[in-house]
Amino acid sequence: MDQPSYSFRKIKRELLFEFDSVSESNLIHKVIAYELIDDTQFIFNLSLVDKDENGQLSDLAVSNNQDMEKVLATVVETLGVFFMEFEGAKVFFKGSTPSRTRLYRIIIAKFHKDFKREYVIFGFINNLPEIFEVGKAYEAFLIEKKNNYGKRH
Repeated sequence: MDQPSYSFRKIKRELLFEFDSVSESNLIHKVIAYELIDDTQFIFNLSLVDKDENGQLSDLAVSNNQDMEKVLATVVETLGVFFMEFEGAKVFFKGSTPSRTRLYRIIIAKFHKDFKREYVIFGFINNLPEIFEVGKAYEAFLIEKKNNYGKRH
């Protein structure tokens, strides 16, 4: 993806990453977490959350730092690191609210040509996966590295 992203720090192997979202008036600590949710299909859940000054995590905080594309580009950068460590894995994600899922769908559609060079992206409608198509109202997403598509762990 040819988008600027933030520098990030690996915290726990390649399962937890931290970075700071920076604007003129705000510094927001972000955490990207990958959690194994299905060991038979090797599926990990991807979470993007804000971390407050007390260390509390929230996937409902509205930061409005005007850098959503840069934040999501950072998430994409961590996907590359994650897939290097967990070959054959799949990553599932959806927004914590319908509006966030819609935002993810818009970003994926906007950068779909870049994404599909390296990744196979599925969208879910009524819990059924299909290859992502721009313009469809998906409820969740699953990504796997293109060179692993169709392989079983």
